[in-house]
Amino acid sequence: MAEPAPVEVRGLCKSYGELIAVDDVDLTVEAGDVFGYLGPNGAGKTTSLRMMLGLIAPSAGSVRLFGRDPQLSVKALQGVAGFVEAPTFYPYLNGRTNLDLFAALDGEGAKGRIREALEIVGLSHRAKDKVGTYSHGMRQRLGIAAALLREPRLLLLDEPATGLDPGGMRDMRDLIRNLSAQGMTVLLSSPLLGFGERARAVAEAQAGIGDIRAAPEAGLTFSAESEEAIGALSLALAESGALTLELSSRQASLEDLFFRLTEGEEAETAKRERALEGAA
Repeated sequence: MAEPAPVEVRGLCKSYGELIAVDDVDLTVEAGDVFGYLGPNGAGKTTSLRMMLGLIAPSAGSVRLFGRDPQLSVKALQGVAGFVEAPTFYPYLNGRTNLDLFAALDGEGAKGRIREALEIVGLSHRAKDKVGTYSHGMRQRLGIAAALLREPRLLLLDEPATGLDPGGMRDMRDLIRNLSAQGMTVLLSSPLLGFGERARAVAEAQAGIGDIRAAPEAGLTFSAESEEAIGALSLALAESGALTLELSSRQASLEDLFFRLTEGEEAETAKRERALEGAA
């Protein structure tokens, strides 16, 4: 018998008087997925995650985590970790000590996993610094480290990339990608509606389309061999049901310019060297 899905939500609703915060949400997150729960600010993403974690009760509908209802038993949260809104720490304590406190609450060998968690999120070199000196992105990564102490099979993250600079957003994407590669299921909410995996899958299947990338606030970017390839992609996107707001040529984004300025010399040199190697 197949194991239940990490997350299964049906008819989920939450209302506060006449205010409807979440209205009839259905979703299933399969094992190993990186699932984006997308929507603009105020759409009810955080409220949904609170219900999934059993922090608040739904007005209607159901939540199952690995087949268990978090409203009925704390056992439903076994193998589940994450944070809702921004993770909170003691700013006058260092990163390692903050994780020590989390480990004391989790028990079950969590203290012995602190070093590995810090390495995974790339904070080993700042473990002895006070959290008050951390950047926003570093605090987000420390929040993920705290979640990893529980050895979760399912990680729920509420807008982990919000407020990060381009470098921080890239680091967060790489971190989530690496966690998924290790077999972890990740559900993350995001206001960045540009990450359309259906559109990306369609683009990757099209002849003459390459260099496909997800770009924050800019949807997907790609290169095309011809105008005919772009026309065929436009038709395929429409047939797939993917919502396409705009299909146009683009200039360098602010993120592109940022990395050119901060990494330009090394990146351009490496690029030229690769080109020479290819020509040889």
